[in-house]
Amino acid sequence: MPGGFNPRRVSLLPSSFHSMMSSDPSGSTHIGVVIPAAGSGSRLGNDQPKSLIPLLGKSLLGWSLEAIARAVICEEIVVAAPEGALQEAAAAVDSIGLPLSRVRVIPGGDERQDSVRLGLEALTTECGVVIIHDAARPLVAADVVRRSVEIALTGEGAIAAVPAKDTIIQSDSQEYVMDYPNRSELWMVQTPQTFPYPEIIAAHRKAAEQGHHVTDDGALFLWAGGKVRMVLSDYTNLKITTPEDLHVAETLLKERQCE
Repeated sequence: MPGGFNPRRVSLLPSSFHSMMSSDPSGSTHIGVVIPAAGSGSRLGNDQPKSLIPLLGKSLLGWSLEAIARAVICEEIVVAAPEGALQEAAAAVDSIGLPLSRVRVIPGGDERQDSVRLGLEALTTECGVVIIHDAARPLVAADVVRRSVEIALTGEGAIAAVPAKDTIIQSDSQEYVMDYPNRSELWMVQTPQTFPYPEIIAAHRKAAEQGHHVTDDGALFLWAGGKVRMVLSDYTNLKITTPEDLHVAETLLKERQCE
């Protein structure tokens, strides 16, 4: 088997996933996953948490979990869900066939950075590489996940990204244009973001102690002294934020199901 077969490592995935798995880039490395899923659905015009909003019969959380589980063999997954929706998040996990014995649903924090740190703390110390992926990105490609793991196995961080298509400007607080950065050097960051576990949890602990806040984990890893490489992703790996995003995701998923 590719990557070295270990019977203990397959217990996370139901048999329906195994036939869809490609080669596992991790070898015998213990892979963990953290899914920050505590965001609200207010910008989607929905009262329920965004990760639990349904899309073609599954929640966004369910689609995202399934995408990661199809891509690589993971020993453990932690979902950081809203404190008032832990049972609903657990039901979303169970609905796609992932065994709850290997998936922990924990209360998330007030901010995404807090949720990720709590998720990292909930992983076991056996973890060698951790994949951090937004629950609101249900369309991530398996190849992007695998390539990010391959980079993290070298000791560097890996972030999914796509080149900026539009011209980006920098403005001041009065909305006056200050600069036109070179678009050829600008990328739009996505998830998954994948790291050596000891280094990324140390970075999160240091940031919590010093009150340092960032918008994503790649920035935190870089701040702590790590090297971060980009993994070329695609524009369909969109983050569901608005009702329009939800409609686009539905169309893309229907197209994939017909392939």
